Amino acid sequence: MIIQKIENSLTFAKARSGTYPFKLDVCLYIADGVLVDAGSANILKEIRKLLETEKITCAAITHVHEDHTGAAAWIKNNLKVPVYLHKNSIAEASVRSDIPLYRRITWGKREGFAGDPMPGCIVTGKFRFDVIEVVGDGNAEDSKINHIENAFPLDRRYAVPF
Repeated sequence: MIIQKIENSLTFAKARSGTYPFKLDVCLYIADGVLVDAGSANILKEIRKLLETEKITCAAITHVHEDHTGAAAWIKNNLKVPVYLHKNSIAEASVRSDIPLYRRITWGKREGFAGDPMPGCIVTGKFRFDVIEVVGDGNAEDSKINHIENAFPLDRRYAVPF
């Protein structure tokens, strides 16, 4: 796993999930306590120490796919913080994922978790994340954490410093 402190309040982590030939990168961002996406179940052992040492105040899930929600149940049960996702995805997230074999090999099976409805924005001491609803690539809607003005990119998401 690669962990990079971009600045005091911003951490980037990347881990490989799966087994050859289904091995792909999973990226996580922690911005002033906000965990953007929860990675896959297959990387939970690798990211646990990072999640336990960072001061996570909430997780913001961009969409309900297993490479974004795999560690969400562990985060909810062990870190005892809100795990935000789109309100239309809460029911799907509440049950264990039922996915094809190649996706189980790559990402693992996501345990069900009690998601919290994504607020319109998430404000920390240093950042403001505005949430924009977009049509997803499945049955659920996506919640994209985004802001355009004075922003720096976090993958396809943006954080705005105060």
